[in-house]
Amino acid sequence: MAAVIQGDKCSFYDCNFLSYQDTLCDFQGRHYFSQCWIEGGVDFIFGQAASLYEGCTLNSILIDEGPSWFTAHAKVNLSAPGGFVFKNCYLTGSGNMYLGRAWNQYSTVLFYQTLMSSLIVPLGWDSWQQDVSQITYAEESCTGPGSNKSQRVPWEKHLSAQDWNRFIGSEFIDQDNWIEQQTPK
Repeated sequence: MAAVIQGDKCSFYDCNFLSYQDTLCDFQGRHYFSQCWIEGGVDFIFGQAASLYEGCTLNSILIDEGPSWFTAHAKVNLSAPGGFVFKNCYLTGSGNMYLGRAWNQYSTVLFYQTLMSSLIVPLGWDSWQQDVSQITYAEESCTGPGSNKSQRVPWEKHLSAQDWNRFIGSEFIDQDNWIEQQTPK
């Protein structure tokens, strides 16, 4: 494990997180990641935080064919804040990868305008034996060979434009403009 983040309003600019399994424990709180490199082989990013990853690269160094998982989100109940949102990111590397697996039955992971290489498993998502009715996994406007949704799991969510705006806009983690008030160094 490279890092455990559990404070509220934590932000990371141009950082590298390198490990093989459980690279980044995005445990709890609201977090913002910009232009970061996150590398691993199993459950790169896991936890129950509410986080926005913008312009980040998730690089798989999976040793065997897999498949394995980029994310394992653990939202504990429907009303709890939480979710991992990837906006304008890049998914690359070796092996075969699921976009995410549900650590709890309210797992929430979204990919928006993300470039997905061919290592993405056609099903896209793994329920990891959870009840899929409350899982929120969605993709929108993604590109690359791994973005083909024709064989995705039937329970992948299809969000409205309003729901997408709620996740990719300030309403998700920046209601009090704490991100806008920062000046990256």
